[in-house]
Amino acid sequence: EAMTEGRRIVRAMILVSSSSLLSVALGFGVQVTLAAFYGASRIMDAYFVAIALPILLSSVAHSVLAYTLVPILKTRAVAGNLKDFWGLASAMFATVGGMATVTVVGLILFAEVIIALLAPGLDAATRRLAIDAFRIVVIGLVFDLLRAVLETVYLARERFFLPQFVPKLFYFVMLVCITLFASSLGISGVALGWLIGFALIFVLLCLPLAREYIKVHPRTFVYMRDIPWRALAVGAVAVALFQAA
Repeated sequence: EAMTEGRRIVRAMILVSSSSLLSVALGFGVQVTLAAFYGASRIMDAYFVAIALPILLSSVAHSVLAYTLVPILKTRAVAGNLKDFWGLASAMFATVGGMATVTVVGLILFAEVIIALLAPGLDAATRRLAIDAFRIVVIGLVFDLLRAVLETVYLARERFFLPQFVPKLFYFVMLVCITLFASSLGISGVALGWLIGFALIFVLLCLPLAREYIKVHPRTFVYMRDIPWRALAVGAVAVALFQAA
């Protein structure tokens, strides 16, 4: 049994290491491709401004949910109480989905103000590019934040492969969108890659879990009371301050 546990740990370490190396390589490929199309231009300035806040929000959500929700779900999974497990998971899914939708609508409506605050030195043309790209990218945040909930379910069930490697498809989608749309749509074509990539990852992670959820079919809203609101709030503030620093 000890040998089996040791092998599981080694496999998990290899999986995470391989995933990290793949992310670095693919991310580098996306940056090289962007540089080949746009170089050091105002379009690249607009792109980096447009993705700054979405990246921060995504990092905060993924970190907080992983540290806060996984241990609670893991306890329920080990106890074999699948109804409570899926009840809390679905309650968190519904909550994050609602909050993400409201947040994204607000970000779209106030995009001009947000971009002006993030990069007050941009000229009018570059600011316009950043605003247009920002509004496309933040729509993908709904899918990405829901994906963060799905990943906690996978981790709590000790299913590491899909949440480690499915997100790598994002880079391939980005490369395709840059190649196809960078010339015709400009930075909006690149932003479209963010939206399509996030949506594709969400769908691929959601489908394997949907069947299990349907079998149990818990009363989602009953489990809203089990959501660790205080821990999530404290974690969100701590991670946001760390990321901002």
